[in-house]
Amino acid sequence: MSAQKTITIVGATGTQGASVARTFLELPNWQVRCLTRHPTSEKAIELEKRGAELVQGDLEDEASLQRAFDNVHAVFLNTDFWIPFRKAMALGKDAVTSSQEAYEIEVMHGKNAAKVAASIPTLERFIYSALGPMKKASNGKYPSSYHWETKASIVDYIEGHQLELARKTSYVYIGAYITNAFLYPKFDPESESYVSILPTGKETRFPIINVPRSTGPFVRALVVDEEPRTRLLAYDDYLSVGEVGAIWTRTLGKEVKLIQLTMEAMSAKTGVPVEILMGAAYLGEYSYCAGVSNVIEPIHLKTPIETQTFETWLKEQDAMELLELNNYSTQAEIGRGPQAQPQVTWTVTALTLLDPTTPKWHNAWPQLIRDVPRIVEAARVEITGPTHNDKIITPVLADINHGTYLNGVPGNSSEPLAIQGQKGTFKFVKTARKPYDVVVTCILLRAYNLAPGIFSLRLSDDWIKGKELTSVSGPRK
Repeated sequence: MSAQKTITIVGATGTQGASVARTFLELPNWQVRCLTRHPTSEKAIELEKRGAELVQGDLEDEASLQRAFDNVHAVFLNTDFWIPFRKAMALGKDAVTSSQEAYEIEVMHGKNAAKVAASIPTLERFIYSALGPMKKASNGKYPSSYHWETKASIVDYIEGHQLELARKTSYVYIGAYITNAFLYPKFDPESESYVSILPTGKETRFPIINVPRSTGPFVRALVVDEEPRTRLLAYDDYLSVGEVGAIWTRTLGKEVKLIQLTMEAMSAKTGVPVEILMGAAYLGEYSYCAGVSNVIEPIHLKTPIETQTFETWLKEQDAMELLELNNYSTQAEIGRGPQAQPQVTWTVTALTLLDPTTPKWHNAWPQLIRDVPRIVEAARVEITGPTHNDKIITPVLADINHGTYLNGVPGNSSEPLAIQGQKGTFKFVKTARKPYDVVVTCILLRAYNLAPGIFSLRLSDDWIKGKELTSVSGPRK
């Protein structure tokens, strides 16, 4: 019988990390240690019930990393661009500035983990969830997809500055999430047909992975079976845009049309930042792992991984629910980013302010600001305002000049509700059924009621609780 070993998973409550945790918890000779900022969260407690050891800490705190990595044999690391990006955006910063700040933070996180891992004498395998060097591979044509470049920069740091750690390291290049919004056509009410709008052509191919199901087995292969220095492109299916469209045509029984736009035109039409669209456009000219040498694919693994085709997976889902959840307002992207999960619905699916310049909205805005604190008080749900430290709870922001900002408290949070002043720059919020969901729903419906006719509103089936709560802030119109 093999000796007992320990793996530390950084980001164990995330989609990738949770899959890795579940896989190793099922292996008889492995103990699982999870680094988490919120050990009392539902996801963390569930992992603990399954047998995982929880260590509180984060990637900014090297002392907590030291505790989490102490005497371990393997580490799985996935760093996050989108949390600092969304925080910066919620504070009113523009997309470019938010991306640059998120880049610096994520690279710092990766370096911190690598430095601490390099000091652990028992470490045998270090697995990093990476992406390719888009800017370098495209000779500068695609220079500012920061959420790709962060991960490529962390790889460069390990390979160039942590040579001993590099000899123990393998990289997993996770493909496009199977729940990625770009894989799903949208219903166009004008033409009464389904369309896929993309900044790339129908021949563009990209790998697709069911992250909760398959990430763990792929990481297990890199830790247990493969030699270090392996670079694995992990996917379940590898399809072209045209092939995905054909699958949806068969599923829906209606033709799905592909509309190709430039990144700039698509951003203007959908509101998705060019930062995100750049990934899809890049794949129209370069392979997913362009610029990465000696990449292997699932077929090359020593122990085969059972994969599932996209079409087979789709047949097991509620297709219409997926089409409702996966819309461009989720700002999902090829490869990484906020991914709409089919098991998660949010109460107000989308509320879009069509014209923030109208007098109707300007007249409604002061009343909405007055109503926000009343709604929060009536809901009796723990809420926090803007904060750079997840351990600190601050008052909810409700200011006529600076807008509104709130989120659930640590352990019960998801995405913040941030309406940036009277400009009304808001498109969506995903609450993941956390307790603060009722507050978000009520505020959005109150805004809709105060300024009818200038919003586009789509609601899911469970919106009624928010509808009822709006009575605390005034009569419905």
